Amino acid sequence: MPEVVSSEAPLQPASTISATSAASPRASRETNEEGRIPDRIAQAFPKTYALVSDKFRVDEAYNFLIVRPFDWLSRMLWKVVDVLIIDGVLNAGAFLVELAGDVLRFLQTGNVRNYALTFFLGVIGLMLLVLGLGF
Repeated sequence: MPEVVSSEAPLQPASTISATSAASPRASRETNEEGRIPDRIAQAFPKTYALVSDKFRVDEAYNFLIVRPFDWLSRMLWKVVDVLIIDGVLNAGAFLVELAGDVLRFLQTGNVRNYALTFFLGVIGLMLLVLGLGF
């Protein structure tokens, strides 16, 4: 394959020399006895320069308007909804199951006579309920 020669190759060193020579007088002009241009702007418009150098205080506004309200909202959702409501309901259900197990544990003695007595008392209670003699 034949080698392709670019027509821009001779212009590249010329553009580099041109840019370097143009930057040199500008640098000396900005540092002469009058001072640098940004320093002169800062002296002429101190409040505007401070606002611009603080990036128009966009970060502070974003923090105040977006971050802090969402931080407050997320903390409230965590403390109120998650801890009090969701965890409270689940913990209350677990407590009731544990309490029912503690109470009903005494009914399971392993003694068949106690189970027969409980069954017999239940049958008598149902008969009284059906006949209308009780409750």
